[in-house]
Amino acid sequence: MSLLLSLLLAASATVSSELIENLSQLEKNNPKQALAEYKRQKHKYQHTFNEDTLQFHRIAIKAAINVYDWQSFMNTLTTLKKKQFAAVTEQKALHIINDIGVAYRQNNQHQDAIQHFTCALTKTTSINYTAALKSNIATAYRVQGQPSVGFQLLDSIEFDILDANISAGIHIVRGNIALHIEQVDKALNHFLEAKKLFQLQNKHRDSVRLTFSILTTALIKQDLALYKEYRANIENKIREHEIENHDYLLFLDEVKHAIAIENVSSLRTQHISELVKLLMDHDDANENVRLLLKSLNLKVLAPPGQKRQPKEPLLEPNLASPWCESMR
Repeated sequence: MSLLLSLLLAASATVSSELIENLSQLEKNNPKQALAEYKRQKHKYQHTFNEDTLQFHRIAIKAAINVYDWQSFMNTLTTLKKKQFAAVTEQKALHIINDIGVAYRQNNQHQDAIQHFTCALTKTTSINYTAALKSNIATAYRVQGQPSVGFQLLDSIEFDILDANISAGIHIVRGNIALHIEQVDKALNHFLEAKKLFQLQNKHRDSVRLTFSILTTALIKQDLALYKEYRANIENKIREHEIENHDYLLFLDEVKHAIAIENVSSLRTQHISELVKLLMDHDDANENVRLLLKSLNLKVLAPPGQKRQPKEPLLEPNLASPWCESMR
């Protein structure tokens, strides 16, 4: 290969800041499309191992996690484990380990998630990153039925000095825990604050997904005016951001109607039972549906609570072993 050709290849392999910014914005609002764009572009950078290229790959990892595309997630993670990337990934180990922890959490492999978030805590002294990791650990414990552990972790966070993105995430965790202990007004305040922060950051997809927690909370409060306010135009929004919440919305509308006619017993139908059963496998809906039915004294409509099981195929353990000595 001539020197000129080598130079031309090197020049073409530079990941531009514009590409990273555009891909990052796409990941926030349409992760499926972001992943498709990444796959279309990635061949250009297969021989480039710098910080910008790492960021390019990490955006793809986040998108893959969002759409549960574990094959793409593993393929991209394998790229980051190449020896040519070692010096760069070691500098960003905290972020990579956290990404892996989030993937485990999304797949209901919560002990693996906690293990990775705990390792990531050893990689930082930043108040913001420490807060985010504690929030992630608190969520994993709550889903496993141990919210008290989550409370202890959240109480140790210096909330007022966090950046907007991390603050939004912690508001959601606090809101979810508040709902579980029947502090409904506190839960609503946390969700509304998180939604505001998402909108300030142009994270419209996250904002729309969070709207369903607000709608659920409005129905637990039996505040139909609040429900109407946040229900407006939601079909177009979930279609625009490719959010599979149509069944969840149908269920919420059925509950809203029953509350409006002051006849929640009208929900005791085969149609509602089948809809609830379907929503038990829905990550956004599962726990909220149970809490809403409990508030209406209709727990009987939900199948017996079971520990949320990992989804097949399982992510193999210790995926962060290149960066966590305890996993080697």
